[in-house]
Amino acid sequence: MSDRGKFNGKVGFIIATAASAVGLGNIWRFPTQAAGNGGGTFLLIYIVIVLVFGLAMLITEISLGRRTRKSPVEAYGSLDRRARIIGVLSVLVPLLIFPYYCVIGGWLVGYQAGYLVGADMADPDLFGSFTASWEAVVAFLVFIAAVAFVVYMGVTKGIEKSSMIFMPVFLVLLLVLTIYGLMQPGSMDGVMYYLSFDTDRLSFSTFPAALGQAFFSLSIAMAILITYGSYMSREEDIEKCTVSVIVIDTLVAILAGFLIIPMAYSHFSGDIEGGASLVFITLPYIFADMPGGIFVANMFFIMLLFAAITSAVSILEALSASVMDSFRISRRRATTIILLPSLAVGLILILGYGPLSFVEIAGKNLLDIFDYVSNNLLMPIVAFLSSVFIGHVVGTKFISDEVEVSGRFVTKRLYSFMIRWVCPVLVALIFVCNFISI
Repeated sequence: MSDRGKFNGKVGFIIATAASAVGLGNIWRFPTQAAGNGGGTFLLIYIVIVLVFGLAMLITEISLGRRTRKSPVEAYGSLDRRARIIGVLSVLVPLLIFPYYCVIGGWLVGYQAGYLVGADMADPDLFGSFTASWEAVVAFLVFIAAVAFVVYMGVTKGIEKSSMIFMPVFLVLLLVLTIYGLMQPGSMDGVMYYLSFDTDRLSFSTFPAALGQAFFSLSIAMAILITYGSYMSREEDIEKCTVSVIVIDTLVAILAGFLIIPMAYSHFSGDIEGGASLVFITLPYIFADMPGGIFVANMFFIMLLFAAITSAVSILEALSASVMDSFRISRRRATTIILLPSLAVGLILILGYGPLSFVEIAGKNLLDIFDYVSNNLLMPIVAFLSSVFIGHVVGTKFISDEVEVSGRFVTKRLYSFMIRWVCPVLVALIFVCNFISI
């Protein structure tokens, strides 16, 4: 018999869902996206998008999960047998993401350990050698074991409890690091660069970039929101909880910009590359040049490690819940079924930086291929099918009725218009932009 569990209340749901959304993308993608696409203009566009597009998509998935009390495959299938394919595709997304996310989490573990033992983490060649080493395998196993432990403990004792610990610590560390960074010489020039409405940095890609960042940042179309929604009490106001999650995620992303951009600007006076190279090459170099840099680096990697763990937990939980619901088995058996192939795939991805480095498609290694297929192709497809299915097949009343069970649906008319007409178009735009960027 499956043990689905439930969140204890509104705070637990909000913190756990926000912890899921707040991940590596907030730190290593949002700041560089904002700085390189118009600064303040990007921020304004992003905020509007998350409050309109993001709100509609989150309300849809959370409400679907709460009303059906099922994970994605069974949730969609309970509405229309043909729609099970949407649930299957949505589960395929975290199935691809989880192994490589744990590999990256292992890199964080490795760098944190390196700083603790006093290694020279600013060496620009270190990252390349580490990712192909046996130490990367050990760090990967440590990270995935920590994530599995939380999920094995269940919704209340594992996911909710760990989120209530990790998320506040993450926020405090982020705030402290940001304040310290802003106190460094030249930081205000970086702040002006980050916030200025610079028309020279505006382009036709600014809106798609903000749209894509909002889409990826909020855990849309990853099976997570439907799963977490199924654990939500029907006494909690879905609309208010969703707004709270969006506000937390957006504030973290903006605050991360105040942390990253001033530091980077003071050293490089312009745009820098985001992603893994930012976290594992550029920032260690900057930390080494800062007063108290070793201490700052330790705090930074602890902060990022907490964010990575809570996000990875939500990914594994979405997969475990889907297996539990589909095969009517216990949480531990379901989680183990997911972990075994994930371990194997993760080890193969690590080999992609060593013996299997010759395996490439369109210049992408194995990890990048998994990332591209899941994030750039599958997620937009799932979101498009979901919005069309709810908006034109099931009807938005299905979602509205569930939202109104626990309170007034303030944005009801806007929601209906967005999910029927605007969201499919915006998701299609994301897909097209991702496709032509290959």
